[in-house]
Amino acid sequence: KQIGSTERNVGKSDISFEK
Repeated sequence: KQIGSTERNVGKSDISFEK
């Protein structure tokens, strides 16, 4: 599980988010 950019930058695309 990797912390996606959605958790850090709310509103931006979760490109780095991997489930």
